[in-house]
Amino acid sequence: RCAALGGFVAPAHLEVPEGIVDEASLARAAAELNRMNSFKAPRDKLVCILNCCRMLNSLLTSRSTADGIGADDFTPLLILAVIRARPASLASNLAYIERYRYHARLVSETQYYYIQLCSAATFIEMMDASSLKVHPDEFIAHMLAAGAMSDEQLAMMQGGSSSGSASAGGAAAAGSPRQHP
Repeated sequence: RCAALGGFVAPAHLEVPEGIVDEASLARAAAELNRMNSFKAPRDKLVCILNCCRMLNSLLTSRSTADGIGADDFTPLLILAVIRARPASLASNLAYIERYRYHARLVSETQYYYIQLCSAATFIEMMDASSLKVHPDEFIAHMLAAGAMSDEQLAMMQGGSSSGSASAGGAAAAGSPRQHP
């Protein structure tokens, strides 16, 4: 899913304020997430999460405005970093940490960033057009073209969409190889 979203989701889609995103810093944070598979111990995997989140927090702090920064700024940036990173086995790594990390040690900053990453992963998994600042037809067309949307998901979105079959026509016009009755 991250691969399909990677070439499509931009900072503006997640309402990340202009001027906040530094592509080099975002790439370093994404690379840190991808290092999780290099380690076996839950603590080492958590260190990768901490490093990633601290880099993003530093980026936000260095570019903050008079209004300051908060979770409303951090979470979309973390979601963007996860999408850009496309980390292999993210769900398994998070479950592994949950299962095998001594819970008394999963506190404070570590726990906060771990929960933020779990939330970002769930958001990405559940993401649809209404989750982003994007036209539903554009989202559907991109996801169909990337092969990241099933016929069932398309039917559910069309059923919940006010444009109904117009969405299917827009998706078909975008070059989708699927044919719908």
